[in-house]
Amino acid sequence: MKTTFLFMRPALIAAVSLLVLFFSACTDKDDLYDPNWERPHCEFMFNTDDEYTVDVSYQNMGFTTAVYFEIYDQNPVSEGANGTLVRKEELSPLFGGYTELDGTFHGSMALPSYLNTVYIYTPAFYAQTVIKATVTGKAIVASDETVSNRSVSRAASAGTKYTSQTLNGVAIPGEAWKTHLGEFDESTGRVDGFYEPGTSAATYEVRLVSKDDYTLTWDWDWYQSGYYYIDPEIGKRVYVDKYYNQNGKENSKGKYYYRKISVTTTGEKTYHPGYNYQDNELLITNYQELYAVHASVINAKKDCPEIYRSSSDMLVGKDAEVAITLLGGNTCWNSSLGYYWYRDGQAPANYNEIKDKVVMLFPNTQDGYWSNNLSAASKCAGVERGTCVQLKYYSNINDASTGTTIFPAGTRIGFVLATNAWTNRVQGYGYTTDSKKYRAATSSGLSQDNSGNSYNAPRTAVYKYGDNIMVSFEDHIDDQNFSDVVFALKSNPIEAFTEIVDVTDTEITSKANKGMYSFEDIWPSEGDYDMNDVILSCNYAKTMPVKKTVTTDHNGNVISTEFSTPDKISREEYTIRTFQNYATYTDGISCIVELPSGVQVEEVKYYIKKRTSIVFEEFTPYQAWHQEDIYNKHGNLPYNQVNGGKYNVVHLVDNIRDFLDDSGVGAEFKIELVYAANSFSKQESVFKPFICIRNAGYFHEVHIPLEAPTNNMPLVGWNTYADASRPATIVKDGSGRGEFYVRANNITNHLYGPWYPFAIHFSGATETDLDPLLDKKNEGVPISELFPHYEGWVKSNNTLYTDWYKTTSR
Repeated sequence: MKTTFLFMRPALIAAVSLLVLFFSACTDKDDLYDPNWERPHCEFMFNTDDEYTVDVSYQNMGFTTAVYFEIYDQNPVSEGANGTLVRKEELSPLFGGYTELDGTFHGSMALPSYLNTVYIYTPAFYAQTVIKATVTGKAIVASDETVSNRSVSRAASAGTKYTSQTLNGVAIPGEAWKTHLGEFDESTGRVDGFYEPGTSAATYEVRLVSKDDYTLTWDWDWYQSGYYYIDPEIGKRVYVDKYYNQNGKENSKGKYYYRKISVTTTGEKTYHPGYNYQDNELLITNYQELYAVHASVINAKKDCPEIYRSSSDMLVGKDAEVAITLLGGNTCWNSSLGYYWYRDGQAPANYNEIKDKVVMLFPNTQDGYWSNNLSAASKCAGVERGTCVQLKYYSNINDASTGTTIFPAGTRIGFVLATNAWTNRVQGYGYTTDSKKYRAATSSGLSQDNSGNSYNAPRTAVYKYGDNIMVSFEDHIDDQNFSDVVFALKSNPIEAFTEIVDVTDTEITSKANKGMYSFEDIWPSEGDYDMNDVILSCNYAKTMPVKKTVTTDHNGNVISTEFSTPDKISREEYTIRTFQNYATYTDGISCIVELPSGVQVEEVKYYIKKRTSIVFEEFTPYQAWHQEDIYNKHGNLPYNQVNGGKYNVVHLVDNIRDFLDDSGVGAEFKIELVYAANSFSKQESVFKPFICIRNAGYFHEVHIPLEAPTNNMPLVGWNTYADASRPATIVKDGSGRGEFYVRANNITNHLYGPWYPFAIHFSGATETDLDPLLDKKNEGVPISELFPHYEGWVKSNNTLYTDWYKTTSR
């Protein structure tokens, strides 16, 4: 139906409020039960959000994998010194989630109506940091940048020769890294000699050797245990794995032994992406899992956790083969990466002792995916993500012919990153002529600054996940994210390395701003329209574990390992911060929680951060998690049939004034839900805060428009004074919602304007946005006078001035 809107100014409001006492408050109460009857009312429900479709795609990473991303209504990063991107910690996202393993996300969600432009942000080093997207209608489509000139730009530089300054002593006199692993392309830095290991098959050599012929000795040390004999041909221990009888059957008491060896066939290929190859124990096959784990352990836009920062080279506990797979980086630098080794206990004192003993791995670690300037970075790229390199041990570092793929037990392996050592550098950031002495090393005391002075601060983050050791370098710029060059280290045998922090369970925690709520507690009267009796600031967090499914047979042998996108929620938190100005009623804070289908709550925890505290403490709410009937005093209707007719409800406090300071700022209350492991869901729970008013024995609830209350709400009050609710009716939008907390609009007979709701949700709002409502000086000032576009927004039914609460007149 069409209605006439009329604003009432403050003076008129005061006058007509006195007249209200002389008018009948409502029509015949029987009309409440007649769905065909309706009192003139405001058809606008003061909604500040809309349902959007969201499509996000990351297809230009050099591979496909899941990417954690967040949606913001403004750019969440700023450019710091030296071109680094700095995350604005004061901003909270509107949503956070994961793409599928193919790098795409498609979904629908409620987001603020005011969105015209959004920023898709990811802390993952391997994806474009920020994607700016224009909102079209109610659709958001965002794709990472395509660099079509990568191969063209490389080809164009083919005639120009470059080098790494680690080879010629230009930056550091006497520095002379070795290129024993292969020569490199002087135009790009790509190494021609990095070959794909041949197809390897595990086989077993069985020698008919009696225990009497070779004396078997049992031994145990830090590196290996079991029976062994001394092979006279090589003069070294050979451990016995299993025994067989003369018929070739396994028998622990047999006289014959076998040991595992590898037979390698040829078929070398140069410079391959390791994730495209299988059947070799040194190649990475679970790269998607490793990227997800790294994103959960190290957020590339925050400081790296101290527990993972390492100043120790990796100890080889058993004779082993070693290979690294480059996962990538996100930096403007064109650095060189090399490795060195030494016997345990004989660590070099400083970089000068190894500067001519480092073996080059990558002369140019720039992979061309630097988020600040993909085009400039791609022109200087010298390595592909996923390149696998097998390391070699040289008994004589000056003689390449002494190389072997076996690193002896008791060896420590270290890595060193030479900042901007490659002479073809990313243009436009003042680094093109920089010859830096800066070297970042994995061992304490081997790193040196740009003046050549040694220092001990860790420059790498190192941790073990499954069969892989993850190594992340921090280069010259101290943004402390330890994601400038990242690679995975793998050994055969897999347990060869010791003394490394082991990461078993990892998870991503995503936070989101759920906006603010304001309530008038004098329902069903019109109130003073200042919308500040109770104001709540709401924030949300969800935790998504990184999981893999391991399938075994009846003997416990692993048949398959499957990694899936870490997008299922194991835990949720909802935090409410309270504010209040001059409300005279006793107002309590409560919350409805709508769980996704199938989710089982294992535990509910409650916390409070008191106004004088900086930490959350355990808290006992006024009434803990329980179920209450959805309002049903007007019969069975769609709105009270969901979830078996029950709400999950928590009554946090019965009087927020008990938790307020003199300025009206209150405590923060947190509800934490922990879910049963077999019931995780991709869907978020819906949290719906509301207030309960207790005044001289009278109780009522106030919710945002159309939200059904609990059945504690009394029968009386509906359709009286400024309320035009019809609890026996549902709205016509197909949502099944009831017509609750609807504003009356019969100016002639009831003197109540349609312009002000009893409660409103400010989607995407921050405390700064609503500062006028939080200012006690504005007590009694209608919200329409504090926000100049409020009237235009109401008149347009949320089609104009949708950001009205982001603009204030005071």
